[in-house]
Amino acid sequence: MKSCSPASESLNCITSDGNTRSTKKSGKERHFDFGSHPRRHVALKLAYLGWAYQGFAVQENTDNTVEARLFEALLKTRLIQDRQSSNYHRCGRTDKGVITIDLRSSQFCGGLGVSLPENLDPGTKSKACTSELPYVKMLNRVLPQDIRILDWAPVEQGFSARFDCQSRTYRYYFPRGFLDVELMADAAKRCV
Repeated sequence: MKSCSPASESLNCITSDGNTRSTKKSGKERHFDFGSHPRRHVALKLAYLGWAYQGFAVQENTDNTVEARLFEALLKTRLIQDRQSSNYHRCGRTDKGVITIDLRSSQFCGGLGVSLPENLDPGTKSKACTSELPYVKMLNRVLPQDIRILDWAPVEQGFSARFDCQSRTYRYYFPRGFLDVELMADAAKRCV
């Protein structure tokens, strides 16, 4: 076991035998080979408090959106290589709740929504199935506290949150404060 503390451009590490060892920080990010990992098409269920953001969908005039924070987390956890190759779908610009996306997987033995790398060694496929990556835990660890992944499920390769959506339900929550909720409900009935 070792314990490290930053000191200017190096890390001072105390090793298990009590000695101190200094290592240089590398400014380079290590290469990650996405091509050697299977991918799994999944549906992610998410929830967020939107007061701090300028909408859900990424926009040209701001990067302060829920979707921008979500993709930052997906990239940071290396669950995707980039947005363009992630097969990402949502119902629409303002919809929230469920998205579909291809994520890095640990399932070399296949399974629902899994696509194996083209250059896969045949011996690798015969490995025993392991549990899937803990997507919810990985993402919630790096997402802001007001954006949460609630659950995930594997889905068929062609499934799309946008085109296979059968219904949509919108719920809006706001602080009650000094609002006359009964009067507001009566007014809303007149619009129907």
